[in-house]
Amino acid sequence: MRVFYDGWDLAYQPNSPAALHLLALLGCSPPGVKAVVGLPAGAIHPLPDNVECQILAAPDSPGGRLGWEQRGLLRLKNRSGADLLHTFARTALFGRKNAVLSPAEAGWERQAPYRGGAKPGLAARLLEALGQGGLARLRALFWPADLVDVGTQIWRGAPRLLLPPVVHPAFIQSEQPEPGRPEGGMLASLSLPETFVLYHGPGNLAALRRLMSAWSWAAGPVGGYFPLLAAGLKEDERLLFAKIASEFELEDTAHSLPALDVHALAALYHASSVVFHPAETSPWGGSLRIALACAKPVVGLETRMTDALLGPAGYLVRGGGTAAETSRALGAALITVIVEESLAAGLSEAARERARGYDLESFSRALGEAYRTLVPEPQ
Repeated sequence: MRVFYDGWDLAYQPNSPAALHLLALLGCSPPGVKAVVGLPAGAIHPLPDNVECQILAAPDSPGGRLGWEQRGLLRLKNRSGADLLHTFARTALFGRKNAVLSPAEAGWERQAPYRGGAKPGLAARLLEALGQGGLARLRALFWPADLVDVGTQIWRGAPRLLLPPVVHPAFIQSEQPEPGRPEGGMLASLSLPETFVLYHGPGNLAALRRLMSAWSWAAGPVGGYFPLLAAGLKEDERLLFAKIASEFELEDTAHSLPALDVHALAALYHASSVVFHPAETSPWGGSLRIALACAKPVVGLETRMTDALLGPAGYLVRGGGTAAETSRALGAALITVIVEESLAAGLSEAARERARGYDLESFSRALGEAYRTLVPEPQ
């Protein structure tokens, strides 16, 4: 069986949930399945030797993405002779129902706008409309089994197949990488502080303003020893991050990092002190799953999905008050987890226990069974 994967995010948002979940799928590819990845540009991540890549250049813009989804993606898929197309976002699908979706974007516990927010321009509006329509062309939705009761109220499309939770193998390690190892050396080149708070989440204006507003309450007490580092932002989002940090007068304690390959990103997680996520999360590939796998304490915003995903491993703040009240509560929660070492240790232990179910072999078997259910072997 040949499965064709949409590699748009792998090329243009290499630290996004979609890219990281695709890397997890490639790292757990079932026996008898040939993985083919379609890319609009080169990727910074090392891919397994048995993965076939096909590149069809497309610009990183709403118009480029629209052309990729309408023409380029299906052209490459048909050229590869693949039996299935595997995507990770609401995609403008046409033709036969031969696509599956592993949703790896925030907002799936509600009827969110396309890819997390309104975008200006005709191409962006078409992407949103066609993406919603593309859901009707799916053969199946692949959904994490640990979120079985979340998101069901908004899904009325193709059959929902449950798979065990998973992250890329690089994140499932019991100890922090040493400085002499390749990924440790990459982190050393970034001159990281010994202790830091890690944000690895959405880079849109609303998310970054919420992040900085919350961080403004914690930066004074702890920012000097635990600065905030943001990973996974695109270059334009890094500029926006710096601008908002300057507006809040937080540029001395809040910094963004360039894109990292998956092994360096895993080393960054293992080196972090706490993961701060005042945002929604995605079903697959998001930072909360990675934090669990790395046994890191998490401070975040309570939603149905974050609560179901983290359980006792998360120190979550309910966002029922005003924006200012929520920001103050998030900042106070972050300070509490940093200062109270016993609390942080308890959260880490809960994360370690919860991540015991992240079994790569079990996921690979379940993924292979799901593929074979949708594409039966010829008699």
